[in-house]
Formats: sequence, structure tokens, C-alpha cells
Amino acid sequence: MSGRLRAIARALVPAVAFAATETDLAAQPAPPPVRPTVGVAFSGGGAKGCAHIGVLRVLEEMRIPVDYAAGTSMGSIIGGLYAAGFDPDELTAAITDVDWADALVDQPSRKDLIFRRKDDDLRYIPDLELGLGRGGLRYPTGLRSGQKLNYLLQVFTARVRTVSDFDDLPTPFRAVATDIATGRPVVLGEGDLGRALRASMAIPTLFTPVEIDGRLLVDGGVTNNVPVDVVREMGADVVIAIDVGSPLEEHKAAGRSFLSILGQTMALLTRGNMAERLAMADLVLHPPVGTFGTLDFDRGREIIEAGEAEARRMANQLRSYAVSEEEYPAWQAARRRAPDPVPVVTAVRVEGNARVPTERLATMIEVEPGRPYSAEAVRDDLSRMFGLGDFENIDVLLVPEGDGAAVVYRVREKPWGPTYLRLGLGFASDAEGSNELSLLVGVNRTWINRLGAEWKTEVELGSLRSIETELYQPLSYRNGWFVAPAASFGQTDLPLFDRGEQVAELEVTAAELALDLGYTFGRYGEVRLGVEWSPIEARRATGLPPGGFAELDGQTLRRAGVALTAVVDRMDSATLPKDGSIASLDAFYGLESLGGDDDYVRIALGGSRFGTRGRHTLFGGLHGGTSPGSDLPVYDRFTLGGFFALSAFERGELAGDNFGLAQLGYYYRMGKVLHLGGFAEVAGVAPRASDVADEPEWSATALAVADTELGPLYIGLSLSESGREALNIFFGRQF
Repeated sequence: MSGRLRAIARALVPAVAFAATETDLAAQPAPPPVRPTVGVAFSGGGAKGCAHIGVLRVLEEMRIPVDYAAGTSMGSIIGGLYAAGFDPDELTAAITDVDWADALVDQPSRKDLIFRRKDDDLRYIPDLELGLGRGGLRYPTGLRSGQKLNYLLQVFTARVRTVSDFDDLPTPFRAVATDIATGRPVVLGEGDLGRALRASMAIPTLFTPVEIDGRLLVDGGVTNNVPVDVVREMGADVVIAIDVGSPLEEHKAAGRSFLSILGQTMALLTRGNMAERLAMADLVLHPPVGTFGTLDFDRGREIIEAGEAEARRMANQLRSYAVSEEEYPAWQAARRRAPDPVPVVTAVRVEGNARVPTERLATMIEVEPGRPYSAEAVRDDLSRMFGLGDFENIDVLLVPEGDGAAVVYRVREKPWGPTYLRLGLGFASDAEGSNELSLLVGVNRTWINRLGAEWKTEVELGSLRSIETELYQPLSYRNGWFVAPAASFGQTDLPLFDRGEQVAELEVTAAELALDLGYTFGRYGEVRLGVEWSPIEARRATGLPPGGFAELDGQTLRRAGVALTAVVDRMDSATLPKDGSIASLDAFYGLESLGGDDDYVRIALGGSRFGTRGRHTLFGGLHGGTSPGSDLPVYDRFTLGGFFALSAFERGELAGDNFGLAQLGYYYRMGKVLHLGGFAEVAGVAPRASDVADEPEWSATALAVADTELGPLYIGLSLSESGREALNIFFGRQF
């Protein structure tokens, strides 16, 4: 029986009693009094909505039944999960154990990206991706699709997966959203509960709208942030409203950031529609959550305690709605519902893909028909598919089929693809007045064929001026083999030093042709073996080149040989890593037989490791290079100097045939952006590998890092054992 029918039935009771005869009344015992039904309206408010859990805990302690529930935005999530059978302890665990900072973004964890996307992630800082098409630039929606939030809500509501009428939940429930086409509130009382909760929390400009029954829905707070009227229409005799919205005066600082502006905008919209509805409630609770931010989910337990405190403060007003010790257990028992059984997977399907072949996606799906449904396995499948970088979002649906359910992955490819424009910035400055600004522009045409060929062209402007183009051609869907022909042309300024002083600078121009055969190890790395041929021309730009460099002026050299490169990247972040590692190998065998001027071997190895506990991060690195059995040409020697490469010295100041560099550092997270710490470096450069450690150079750096939305900004003050000092300001990648 629906809430409206129940209300009609209660209204008919007096009429039926009046129509009864006096004899009938005398013959029958008087019916027990009908207690007033209680409904709760849960308002929206982001993380402040955690206060609803505290209120519910006190209501249960006081034996106050909740017969009806309706919510908006975060209030719909708390109210909807309570209606699905969660008790306050389960709600506390579910909400506070979630990494909401991660759940509210679309990007997959960096560890889940395929290696090529990880490499892009390192090279292009800030993370800005546009599309290129016949009509010019194509822009992303600017909104988050709620990819991870969708999955999270599906997991939370799995226990009532088969319930399509929200009146059949343990507690009848409604979620409130807004029709973006009409601007009117939409009350959701049937369908998929998780999807309804997601629609109710589709905050404009933050999340994409959700389509339900042909309507595009956004956050219900725009039109009805505290749905007292909805609870009343469901049949509640008494309505308790919980208001966790922020007064406008708390947003005087709006304008400092995107999120501040968004918070002020939402406050303007929601407060305007709340006053009238709050006046309709029998009792309004105002948990003291004004000091908490909309995204302060990490303070969830404090916010829950604030909700408890408010409910206890209002205990005298709430007490009149309590039922007896005998009646309350019966109400609780009626709320208990056995969770839906875990279905057997009958089929696995992918829908919505046009560019990305199903055969490619099939290699990333491990959920199999005939096995019980596993939310963890589905999550891993979603991470692998989303890590391709081709999708705006992926929904997973459980469709009843036969004796089980089909798992359907419904993908939405990026509408601004398949040709992407990426931009990267770099900046370096020191106290000596040296300033370098670099700009990297990359265009990548993906899915040229069904095997996933990509054609990437990059242009870099700055101290290195270059253009490089590469065709990356996978050889199958299932394994990582690929071929990659490439060509490049570039110029760079090479500083030359004599006894610690820069005495000249060469302008080096090089062109290169290369052909690689490689293997990609999924998400973790790749190895390449190839041949390279490169003419190099050096011209004196300033000063008098010292030693063997003088003979390079105006000469054209030929570098040719076989190259072996390998990278393993398991860092959690490209901007300011907290966990993981990165390691690389770069080996080159110069051969006169391939057209080079010299036979020589050049091998470089390096790696960095990061580990974090709480606010403390420890990092270290080991790097080295050698030329076994040969001397390196002067144009291909190893160099040290510059930030994170013996920081107290100038870029390229130390050069030789062999080198070693060790780093150990620490930083402390002061807040969400600022980190303070430092690192020490010891290095040696020598003609022979055995002499590298004989006279090491030391450098110590005090470090401040701002992990901004655009990328990491480093400020380091470095001192060396020999008295060298440097002040470096650096933006961009450090690897």
C-alpha cells in the first residue's frame, strides 16, 4: 500500500466508526490508538550531511520510529541508505571509511592508467586535455561524470538491488532531484535506488546530469533542499526536518576559489527554497555544522557528533514522538529485510562503444559468466577500462536474466576525442638571474585503426626547441608488442664550464630518425629496442669553448647505433608523489657500421622511491651512468647540476664519462597544498667508474612545495660542502 493510500485509509477510520451501529460498538473491544507516523526530511549540504547520522542515532536511542524518509543531495544518500536498512553504526562505517576526495573525482587512480597515459601524465603538467576536430577545438564538459560515485552508490545499495518501488524498502523513501529542462523538482520513488541517489546529488557545474525516464536531472537542492512537503505527502503525520545548510554569511570568502564560488552559488539557490518548507515541519533541528566545509568528509566523525549534540539538545521536544519499549522492537523487526542474494553472472556485455573495439575491452574484463557477482571484480574491470583514457564515464548495470543477472558495462566515450591536444608548462629560475620557461604542446590522434594505433606529435619551446612525431602501432589486442617509427628535429643551448665557471655556450642542432620494437607491460612500464641515426651540428653561441669542445664549433657529427630503453612507473602521482616508485634504463651502443662517428657504450640507470605515513613522506633516489670499455664523445657525456640533480650547482656544470648520484629527502604536509621539508644529495663524476666515489660533491636543500591545481611549485635553498649555494624556483615535473 502506497503512502498516499495509507493516509486515505487512516482518514476513513472515523467515518467507518461513525457508520457502525451502537450494538456493534458495544460488541467489539475498542481498537488500540493509532500512533502518529513520523517522517524525516534530510537536507542537502555535502559533508555536513554526515550530521544526519548523529540525529538518527539519537532517534533510535529515544525509540522514535522513522516511518517515512525523503532527502536531497547528501541528505538523499544518508536517508536513502537508512531506508535501505542501514542502521546508524553501519552508516557511520560506510560514510567515514570512504575516501571522498577520490570518490568525487573521475580520474582513475594513477596506478590504474595504462603506461602510455602515465607517460602523458608525467609530461603534461598541468593536466589539461582538449579535443581537435574539423570544427576546431572541442572542450570537455567541464563537469565530473561521477564515475566513482556511481560505483560507490551501486555497492551501497546492492542489498536492495531488486527493489524497484521505494515504498517496498524497509522504510518508504523519496529522493528529490531537479529537471534541468523545466527547473521543477522531481520526486523519485521508483527505479534503481543508487541511480536516484546519484541524480539527487548531481551538483550543477560539478557533476554531469543524470538521465532518468528521458529527463536530465541535477541536484534537488536547486529547487527543494529540505523536502518536508514530500515527506508530508507520503503520509507522515509528524515531520522532523534536519537542516544542515549553510547560512550565506558563512560564505563571505566566496571568490577565493572555484569551490568557494560553487558553495556560495549553491547556498544562494538552496536557502531561498528552504524557509517555506522548514515552516511546514513540526520540528526543525539545526546541527551546529557551520564551521565545517562542504567537502570536509575527513572530519565526518566530528560532524556526526554535532548531529548527535543537536538531537540531544532537542530531546524534550523529540520525546513526545517516542513509542513504548514494547512497540519499538516490533517496528525495528518490521524494518529488517534480508539482503538480496548475490546473483550468478549469466552474461557480460559492453554497450555504447564506437571507437574502442569490444575485442580490446574484452582483454580488460575479468568478470566471467557462471560465477557469483563480485563488486570487487567489477571495480577492477572499471579501473582497467577507465585507465585507457578513452571514456568519459562507465556505468555498470545488473540486468535480471534467467536465474541470475547479466553484467552490462555501459561506456560513454569522450565526445571531444579521438584527437587530443595536451599542454605542459615548465619554469625554472635561480638567484643568478637565469630564467627558463618551457611550453610543451602535444597532439595525439588515437584509434587510427582497430588495434589502437596512435600518431603523436609534440612541439617544445624554451631552452629546448624541438618537434617530434611518432607512430605507435600495437601488434595485437591481447599482448603488449608494438612498433614505433619516429622522427625529430631540435635545438638546445648547451652551457660549458671551466673550473666551476660558465665560459661559453653552444647551440646544438640535431635531427633524428628511429625505429623501435617494444613491449608494454600493461599499466606498469615498457621496454624498447631500436636503431637511431642522428646528425648533430654545434655552433658557438657565446664565449670561448674550453678543451675538446672548441673543435665542435661548426662541425657536423653523426650519432648512430642501437638503443635499449626501459621504464617501470608505479608512482601514485605525477605532481607530488606520496607512494610508489619509478625506475629507468637508457643504454646506447654507438656503431660506426651504422654511420656513426664513434663506437662507444653509454648506460644510464636511475630510480626513485616514495613512502608516506600520515603527513610524513620520505623519498630517495639512486642514479648512475657509465661507459664501460670506451670514452664518450663530448656531445654525449653525462652531466649533473640543476634542481634535483645536485641542486647547489648550475645546470650542466659537472660532466664526465661516469657518474653517480644519491638522494634522500623528506617533506611534511602542512595543509592541503603546502609541504615543507628538504633533501640531501651526494654525487661524483669521473673518467673511470671506479673513481666516481673518490671525491664526492655534497648538496643540501631546504624545500617548500605548493601542490597547486595547476601543478607543483618548488622553492629550494641549496648549499654545498664546497660553499656553493643556489636559490631555485621550479614548476613542473621533477623526473
